[in-house]
Amino acid sequence: MQDSVYVFAARLVDYDGVGCTIAIRSSQTLEHLHRGLRRAFNWHDDHLYSFWLSGVHWDGPETEFTAPVELDETEARSAAVRLRDLELEPGRPIAYLFDFGDQWRVLLELRERVSPEPGARYPKVLDRIGTPPPQYTYDEADS
Repeated sequence: MQDSVYVFAARLVDYDGVGCTIAIRSSQTLEHLHRGLRRAFNWHDDHLYSFWLSGVHWDGPETEFTAPVELDETEARSAAVRLRDLELEPGRPIAYLFDFGDQWRVLLELRERVSPEPGARYPKVLDRIGTPPPQYTYDEADS
C-alpha cells in the first residue's frame, strides 16, 4: 500500500489566532500526531491525552482514542492506531485534548492527502500561526 501524507490544520481552542499545520504519514499513529502537536504548541509530554473522531471534546468512549491507556480502566481505544485505519475524511473535525487537568483543547481538520516528500521525516510542522501560551504559568511550575 502506497503511504500518503495527511495534512491537518490545528487550532488551539480558546486562543484566537493560534494554530499550526502539521503533516503526518498515513502509516503513523495518533500517538505520532500527538507528538507533533506537542512540538508545535511547546507542551511537555507528562499528561494524558485523547482524540475524539466525533470532533467533540469529552464525547463518548465510542469515538475516543487515548494514551497512555490501561485498557481495563476505560472503554476508549488506544491511540496506537494507524491513521490510515481510521477512515478520516477531509473537512471532518477531530477533537484533541492534552492534559486532562489544564485541558488544552485543539480542533483538527484533515485538509488534504498528499505524496510524501522524499527523505522527509514525519510528523512535520509545516506552519505555525500565532504564539501559543506557555503550558504552565510561573506559579503552577513552582507548586
